[in-house]
Amino acid sequence: REKEIRAFIKEEYWRVTAHFEEGGKTFQAELRKLGEKRIDKNLDELTAKALLVQIGASALDLVEIEEKPKTRPPTPPFNTSQLQQKASTMLRFSAKKTMMVAQQLYEGVEAGSEGSVGLITYMRTDSTRVSAEALQQVRVVIDQLYGSEYVPDQPNVFRVKAANAQEAHEAVRPTDAARTPKSLESYLTPDQLRLYTLIWNKFVASQMKPETSKVTTAVFIHGDARFIAQGEVITFDGHTRVFDAGGPDREDQVLPTTLARGAHYTPKRIDGTQHFTQPPPRFSEATLVKELEKKGIGRPSTYATIISTIQDRGYATVEARRFTATELGEIVTDKLVGSFADMINVDFTAGMETKLDDIESGKQNWRETVGEFNKVFMVDLGRAEKEMKSLKDAPILSDKTCDKCGSPMAVLFNKRGKFLGCSKYPECKNVMGMDGPREKSEVVETDKVCDKCSKPMVIRTGSRGRFIACTGYPKCKNTASVDEAGNVIKPPPTGVQCDKCNAEMVIKNSRRGPFLACSAYPKCRNAKPLPGEMKAPAEDAGVPCDKCGEPMVKKTSRWGKPFLACSGYPKCKNAKSVPKEGENKPEAVTPDGGTDGDDSDDSPSDGDE
Repeated sequence: REKEIRAFIKEEYWRVTAHFEEGGKTFQAELRKLGEKRIDKNLDELTAKALLVQIGASALDLVEIEEKPKTRPPTPPFNTSQLQQKASTMLRFSAKKTMMVAQQLYEGVEAGSEGSVGLITYMRTDSTRVSAEALQQVRVVIDQLYGSEYVPDQPNVFRVKAANAQEAHEAVRPTDAARTPKSLESYLTPDQLRLYTLIWNKFVASQMKPETSKVTTAVFIHGDARFIAQGEVITFDGHTRVFDAGGPDREDQVLPTTLARGAHYTPKRIDGTQHFTQPPPRFSEATLVKELEKKGIGRPSTYATIISTIQDRGYATVEARRFTATELGEIVTDKLVGSFADMINVDFTAGMETKLDDIESGKQNWRETVGEFNKVFMVDLGRAEKEMKSLKDAPILSDKTCDKCGSPMAVLFNKRGKFLGCSKYPECKNVMGMDGPREKSEVVETDKVCDKCSKPMVIRTGSRGRFIACTGYPKCKNTASVDEAGNVIKPPPTGVQCDKCNAEMVIKNSRRGPFLACSAYPKCRNAKPLPGEMKAPAEDAGVPCDKCGEPMVKKTSRWGKPFLACSGYPKCKNAKSVPKEGENKPEAVTPDGGTDGDDSDDSPSDGDE
């Protein structure tokens, strides 16, 4: 995908939208056809602006209006890949974290008088099968909690999508649907409760009646320009009362009931907007899991491992929750594909998975399968031994020389990126950044001595500013921040004692904000979140919450992104991004500072959307 993104050429296109107000409701109609030409992403600026001039302040004729019923059936309970995808998009859990928390729920949690009880079924499965006993039980729970109108006449049955799905286990579901998330609040950690709630909601919703709605389509024309407005009104919420992957704020345009065929309607305004085609989106964890499942690569038990491995080895990095291939990843891929093209490809991997399934079911002999693989592998291995060049044995030499032995510096790679290493390694182990050796900071001698080893202290300058350090480094790593005058900056007293060694806890800062750390570090590494009473009061944003009226305050997310949050939290969890200059309406974000809309293409196409 990295090559697709780089080769992508952005193209401009325009959209023309008519904005109406009728019967106290506002709605929009998009230009969909101009003459015989269908309008998608092929409208140019000149044509768009000419149409705006042509329509001007004229009315549009409503020539068609149609109302149709729409049914949105529930989707199956989770299998492993769907659980990982939804936990990523809805909870912002990594695949690794999802499986770790699910393992805890499966193994058992102390639940009061019940003792240790497993709360979910086995979480590594590609099946959506549910036992008859569990189906009967969940129908009773739905009737008790939501009413008989939500219970279908017969249990919902879902077909298995994957051709090679193994039906050894059931879907991922609660072991007892009567254990509602609310009843387990006091026994679960926040992460356990969030994941259990997701699994419980999905399972219960899968056995509820469909959502029903009425979809109204209105067609307006002006000359040969055809505009279409579509609205939807939900008549019965069905399964979406419990689980709606579109989110609780899903808004559908509603058309006024007063629209009449043959009438003329003048837009409040009509505008043309410039847009550009976008390259294929980079993979997120959710979309990567979806792609692995679609291509038949791996098993439910290996998705999280695959995703962790490509990051741990430095083949890909994650930026804004999207994977970006590193230079090391591209080099490794090109070398492997160049020498092992017969097996480093999607078709071979998926085909091997199918063959292994056939061996398991007795349809294929394992000796024949391994023998066929070995023939191909030995040919590729022989080619690799002759043609594949090792970057370690024959590195690319840079134009820089070693400042210790004068030899050329070689371009090397590790999981952190690219760097320079002496070509005379291992005789010389000198390394430096790609820009050359880092300039040594000025060392200022002081009359202070280390309170840990009694050696002289000196003042140095690092990436975070000036600090005083022991000259006995690396044996003694005692350091402290200093001000411009060279005086040690002592953290203010907190009055909080370390519960491990009784030393005083001090406030320290990190990229995620201030926290409490033991002053006896590194002997004691105890650290805790900063108590609420020690946190600086939130700054008033000067705007009220549009949901409850309480003041909005400025906050910073765990990723360092500023956002606005309702001061009525946790009763009101409304959050918005900070408006850009010139903007009035902030964009909705999740309570931890992430944008609600930034996962729109993460959501798997399993029918929830």
